[in-house]
Amino acid sequence: MGVVRYLTVDQVIEFHGEALREFGGLEGIRSQHQLSAAVQMPQQSAFGEDAYPSIPGKAAAYGFFIAEAQQASTATSEQPRSRWKHFYS
Repeated sequence: MGVVRYLTVDQVIEFHGEALREFGGLEGIRSQHQLSAAVQMPQQSAFGEDAYPSIPGKAAAYGFFIAEAQQASTATSEQPRSRWKHFYS
C-alpha cells in the first residue's frame, strides 16, 4: 500500500455537515476531545504493525469509532449508516 492520507477532524466535521444538508438531523459535536480520539484510531499500530492495514479496514475503523463515540447528534438511527455508504460507493 502506498502513502495513506488520513482524515482530519476538520474533514470529518465537514462530512457531517454535508450529511446534515443531504439527510437532515441535529447539528453539533458532543465532545471535540472524543471526536479527535475517534478520528485518530485508524492510525494506530501494535507491535510495529498497522492495527488496520487495509483501506477497507481503516474506513471501517473510522465508521466504528466515530459512531461509537456518538459524536454527531442525529435525529434517526438510520442516518449514521447512510453516511458511510459514501466510503463504499
